[in-house]
Amino acid sequence: MNMMFIKRDLLIYLVNKCISKNTLNFKRDIIQGEYKSLNIYGYEFKGFSPIITSMSDYFAANMALMEADVRDDLFNSARPIYTKVRDDMPTKYGLGSSVKNSLIANGCTIEGEVENCVLFKGVHIGKNTKVSNCVIMQDTKIGSDSSLSYVIVDKDVTIKDERTLEGFSSYPVCISKGSVV
Repeated sequence: MNMMFIKRDLLIYLVNKCISKNTLNFKRDIIQGEYKSLNIYGYEFKGFSPIITSMSDYFAANMALMEADVRDDLFNSARPIYTKVRDDMPTKYGLGSSVKNSLIANGCTIEGEVENCVLFKGVHIGKNTKVSNCVIMQDTKIGSDSSLSYVIVDKDVTIKDERTLEGFSSYPVCISKGSVV
């Protein structure tokens, strides 16, 4: 996980030492160099903790949420995750809509098909639209008669009617915040 928990005073001392030595690598040159005088302990974490360094990694981490064991590990009721509250209506499923194996937040409106997707708050999926293997962030509107597959859509995006966007599992298409497609 590449994490450290350290007291503030000790951190300030070590950072000042790093600056005075003009070193470039804090962990290697300072932490490892001071290991004899520091109390350093390791903790083995066996839970879900993806390393995200690219859009493909981000996409894979979101798609991993479709697996029940990953969801159970991440959303453990013994250690709840608190997020910013946005009181919203429940998700509305239109007549003829279809949802399979997806995580859907409150406030969405689904009038088409959704499969293997993560939908954030306030997403609208239009009529006769098929969305599969996508991560769609909040307040995005996808028009009617569209098709999206392997796409990451940022916040406040509008995808107009009759659009087709298709990526691949190792190279998803990414749409930036506020775009109109």
